[in-house]
Amino acid sequence: MTAEGFKPPSYYGQPPRRAASRTLVAAVAGVLVIVLGIGLALALKIGPLAPVPTNSGASPTPTASQQTGSPTSPIASPPPGSSTPGPTITPTGVPSPSNGPATPNTATGELMSHVPDIIRSSCLPTDFLEPILAMVSCAVGDGQITVEYARYPDADSMYAAYNDRVRVVQIETDSGLCFTSEGGTITATQNRWPAEHPYNVDGLPVGRYLCVNTELPTISWTDDRLLIMGVTSAGTEVMDRLVAFWVNEAGPAQ
Repeated sequence: MTAEGFKPPSYYGQPPRRAASRTLVAAVAGVLVIVLGIGLALALKIGPLAPVPTNSGASPTPTASQQTGSPTSPIASPPPGSSTPGPTITPTGVPSPSNGPATPNTATGELMSHVPDIIRSSCLPTDFLEPILAMVSCAVGDGQITVEYARYPDADSMYAAYNDRVRVVQIETDSGLCFTSEGGTITATQNRWPAEHPYNVDGLPVGRYLCVNTELPTISWTDDRLLIMGVTSAGTEVMDRLVAFWVNEAGPAQ
């Protein structure tokens, strides 16, 4: 029992079943593509979902711009006590060059003016140590006797150098004479060396002298008037000549 143009109620407002099925399939396919893409990105560790690297514990090597701090390695320094000088028979100080050729306007020239005429022509300036102001080295006669003269700025520095020499031979001051003079003949008393004693010139005290016989027989003496210390040496075979030279010729001259 139907009327003309009448359709069953089940057909009202329903889209065709085939159209709905196609839409659902497309949606599912899209979801699957997204899921597969996310899984692939995670598997390959790429893209914005890649894991952030963590610190493995190893320190990175600093670049040149990072290495600007102070060095941490110790600075080398001399061992304690290494700068303490040992015993010496010369004044300690910084080596100074010689003053060159002697002229009246130099410390060397002033020193040369006090060297006796008999040996002055053989003298040459030589290197020295502070506090010495000037120093010359000379030869006597045939060269068997040598003598050096050193000019000091004051008595303290001169006697510091002289006393060093006395301490080296470990004798007392005023220990005795090292020569005898009989009938105008001067003779070294070798059995009394080393010896130390003051000396006079024309009856007036002038300085002190020290006689030692280690490597070579040597006489060291001071002149308190001129602040000059002399050192003269010779071979053992000419010790008498050495002593006679010191007594009669070595000076220094006023």
